[in-house]
Amino acid sequence: MTIVARSNAELAAKARARGVRFAGISVEPDYAGLEALTRLVEASELKVQVARAFPLEQAGEAHRFLSTGPAGKVVLVPRESTPLERAIVVNDFVLDEPGILALNRMHESETSPLDLAALRNLVAQSFHIGVRGAGREAFVIALSQDADYPSPNFNWFKRRYPQFVYVDRVIVARALRGKGLARSLYEDLFTAARRSAFVLVCCEVNVEPPNPASDAFHMALGFRHVGGAQLAAGKAVRYLARDL
Repeated sequence: MTIVARSNAELAAKARARGVRFAGISVEPDYAGLEALTRLVEASELKVQVARAFPLEQAGEAHRFLSTGPAGKVVLVPRESTPLERAIVVNDFVLDEPGILALNRMHESETSPLDLAALRNLVAQSFHIGVRGAGREAFVIALSQDADYPSPNFNWFKRRYPQFVYVDRVIVARALRGKGLARSLYEDLFTAARRSAFVLVCCEVNVEPPNPASDAFHMALGFRHVGGAQLAAGKAVRYLARDL
């Protein structure tokens, strides 16, 4: 982008003389407005619909895609922006794969290990994905009963219920807990599940190692205890379900 001192009329005349179509807009810096928008995004009160993300070097392709009139924003990701270097877009959300993996690593004892191949497999099969901060701050990944997923917890539900949405993992960065992020992720999931005529959402919570905060949180959301299992390496879980 170049800010020039010439008027639009002068530039338009020069463009016409060269057979070039010209269009101009005028904007004013609004730092306070940008700060206000940032606060809304951080509070999950503003969601930006993203149609597609492109590396900065594919700006030309991004402009061609923009000319098709996509329903959402087109994002250019600069190479210097390492956290978004491998960004992908799913369900209109930009997913920061390295950021999601880093957040998962910090909570493996509550969930399970996850590498890039496994993440992409989950994303490809997902019924619903929700993120805050592109997944660096919080995320949820949920599957339907039709997923091909070797998790013993998922398959416990699959053997017992003909139709359900399974929450594989929901994680919120420790520094952001208590701000309603997990609840808002679940509310979005419940809405998506109802729209697709699902009537049951399932998940598990650790008993060993214990995770009492997660257990209390899910009970407050209306989940009920439907079973349990002793897993490998001394891990034990409670199985929960919530009717929609």
